Amino acid sequence: AVNTVHRVWVLGFPERPPDWPAGLPFNPCSPHSLPPGPVVVHPSEVAHFIELARRAASHTESGTLPRAVLYLPPGDSEPPEVAAYFDAVVRADETDRLVRLLTCPHTLSVHEWVEELPREALFGVLEVPWEHRNLPGEAREHLTRCRVCREEFHQALQARRRLLRALCPEPEALARYATGAGAAHLAHHVDRCPACRAELAALQRELGGEPRAVPLKPELRPLWDQVATLLGVRRLPPIAVDLSPLLATLPLAAKSLPETQSPQSLRAQLEGVRCTVQRSPEGLLWAAVEADLQAPRKVRLVLASLHWTQPQEWLVELRPIAPGRLGATLFLGRAEHLEPGAALFLVPEPTDA
Repeated sequence: AVNTVHRVWVLGFPERPPDWPAGLPFNPCSPHSLPPGPVVVHPSEVAHFIELARRAASHTESGTLPRAVLYLPPGDSEPPEVAAYFDAVVRADETDRLVRLLTCPHTLSVHEWVEELPREALFGVLEVPWEHRNLPGEAREHLTRCRVCREEFHQALQARRRLLRALCPEPEALARYATGAGAAHLAHHVDRCPACRAELAALQRELGGEPRAVPLKPELRPLWDQVATLLGVRRLPPIAVDLSPLLATLPLAAKSLPETQSPQSLRAQLEGVRCTVQRSPEGLLWAAVEADLQAPRKVRLVLASLHWTQPQEWLVELRPIAPGRLGATLFLGRAEHLEPGAALFLVPEPTDA
């Protein structure tokens, strides 16, 4: 069931606007303090609202500003303070959007929840993106049962996708690349862009082709021979996740990264199994494995280096993480313990046994 609003607080309105949505409450709040819950603010009272909002935030442990919507009458423009103090801006003729934003008290939090999603989740294969582990548990639970917030979540998700895709190649260029006729420089972009990787995989499925494999580099062949001997594997898998590009772009031996630098990641795919390797700012390496239900239920991750007497290996059992999806997360160790020649191999088990 969708939550309903029994009280809508407003600030700075001399009277109820003639275009105020029918059935939506209209309750002027005190000019001396802000009530709990979203407040709809008239442009004439923006400066006063900011003063009250700062005062209210100073009395909270988190310092969070109160939720607020700026209501713009016909002919008014947005003041410069909008981005910092308001969760949304609604014009007088956007009555449906105003009702939507105020129907549920959590709707104005949805855009913040979307910002919690990593890039891979924005363009990944999760059918239910709000179930991603990065979101707070209460957010996941609420989105499961609130249709209004789910719809707002999808809109915010699309908006963030469009923003991140601003520097991506045109769809026509990516389509040519999917057929093997595209410019070679796109390979560098696709290798680092989860959005284009997801779109490329969809294009190749439509064309009846297989996803492009990451070839085993010649310098990795001795490592693979070492891994094959350990596992008794004769057939060379088409995918090996080479960690050297990560080492080439990031000093993994460093103990920490600047807070402004986001974690680096690599991604590979093999027989319906996707593996993403991420390095945290503290220098920790994590592998996230995700697969379709038709993929092998067990995979081996093998970390090898020619300087090690024996590779490190993990047998990972994939478990349900979302409807129609399997997955697992594995800690690989500290990046400072790796060497420039280290490589991670993804090897599906031949059977589920």
